[in-house]
Amino acid sequence: MRLWDNLVTGTGARAEPLILAVGTQAATDDALFSELVDYGAKVNSGEIKDPTFYAAIYTTPESADIWDEANWYAANPALGDFRSLQEMRDFAPQAQRMPTKEAAFRNLYLNQRVDAAPSFIRPADWKACGEGVEPQELFGRPCWCGLDLSATQDLTALELFFPEDGGAVLSYFWLPGEGIREKADQDRVPYDVWAKQGHMELTPGRAIDRGFIVRRLAAVVSDYDVKSIAYDRWRMNEITKILYEQGLQGLPLVEFGQGLRSMAPAIDELERLVLSAKIRHGNNPVLTMCTVNAKIDPDAAGNRKFSKKRSNGRIDGIVALAMAVGQWAKEAKAAAFVFDPGLPVFLEA
Repeated sequence: MRLWDNLVTGTGARAEPLILAVGTQAATDDALFSELVDYGAKVNSGEIKDPTFYAAIYTTPESADIWDEANWYAANPALGDFRSLQEMRDFAPQAQRMPTKEAAFRNLYLNQRVDAAPSFIRPADWKACGEGVEPQELFGRPCWCGLDLSATQDLTALELFFPEDGGAVLSYFWLPGEGIREKADQDRVPYDVWAKQGHMELTPGRAIDRGFIVRRLAAVVSDYDVKSIAYDRWRMNEITKILYEQGLQGLPLVEFGQGLRSMAPAIDELERLVLSAKIRHGNNPVLTMCTVNAKIDPDAAGNRKFSKKRSNGRIDGIVALAMAVGQWAKEAKAAAFVFDPGLPVFLEA
């Protein structure tokens, strides 16, 4: 992003500057090329008046039947000329049978905004759950929380899940404020812009200030009916110490494992909520980035957990949300089978 900014601003030294950018669609909405494509589409439609910007966009619409050869030409105007039609015909049947190749076919052959390595949740399914969320409407409402702590300079996430309010989700994120532009360049996402827009908080200094997180936890417990705060015990010692010093040791903290035993049912439940549109996340861009980045490690039985090694970038937000949803599912299931000693029990001889 900084390189692009330098190139654009550097054209001021020329009388008639021209920048030509050519490429395949990026995998996510937050990529630089995606911003250029989206801006160009608005210029082409007349939504934005900008005589200095021209966009030629060749892509097969997502609503089109991608297996119909007639729709391939929209993304490949030279198909059958110097672009091999037969090669696409050979690849298409494989892509139709193999999900991983379908993603590559959509992105690299049809120029659709699809990650060639499929994510945990399809971007289209996630976007369909983007209904807005107003925090003040949720005051006093029951919620379950997930806290994913980071190393000293990485992203920390707190997610609140309100199952009785249309599956509303509130997201809180933290990064150190010092060096935020460099961090944005490193991860190739606009953390500095998101912070200005209020989607995340920047703590003073070069390392995460755990005191900020503790104060947020205290505010959350004060504003909402927090049933539990699921956390990974890794790096929790410092948080626990600050909670004790602040007289907040009574928070409903619940340890949540990151292995298959705890994460598999949590991931299954979160996926079910998304696919059935029973969650609404308000299109928080940081959480969306984490969701798009997330990749899964399955075992032989199909149980799944998040894989930070295979994922494309930060996934802390979706991990925290999975913990919140998973803890809610566990507690809801336990409550459904509470034995009432006052009920008569009939035993058949």
